[in-house]
Amino acid sequence: MSFDLKIVNGSFNFDATGKLEFLVNESKLKQDIEKIITTEQGSNGLHPWYGSPVGPRLLGTVLPKNIMESEVNGAINACLNNLSKLQTLQSRDGQILTPEEQIGKVLNVSISRSTTDVRAYNIFVDVITKRGSVARNVIEVGV
Repeated sequence: MSFDLKIVNGSFNFDATGKLEFLVNESKLKQDIEKIITTEQGSNGLHPWYGSPVGPRLLGTVLPKNIMESEVNGAINACLNNLSKLQTLQSRDGQILTPEEQIGKVLNVSISRSTTDVRAYNIFVDVITKRGSVARNVIEVGV
């Protein structure tokens, strides 16, 4: 589930010479965080635990703001916990992950309605890498 290939709009990305682009360190971690949050939980038949319920199924419901934020926060924290466990398993199985590519601690998860699209939400995720730096993701999720 963790890819070092750079993915843009669901496709592999190529540089100006036609070579596949790769991600390392914090940029790889940010992509891994975005991927687990934007993948619908249960959509991968081999790994039904992978992904998130955050999307139209959750964001499209009519809930008071505080309950919506609490539900999303809990779901995102569960996703990040799953990603951290996956990183541990990958390292144990011999995949090389730099400390910048691994979650050390989740600092903050918050949500706000998009200012450009009322059907979308911005999810803010701040984590400390195992190197000690802070990685921030802002992910827009639509209904």
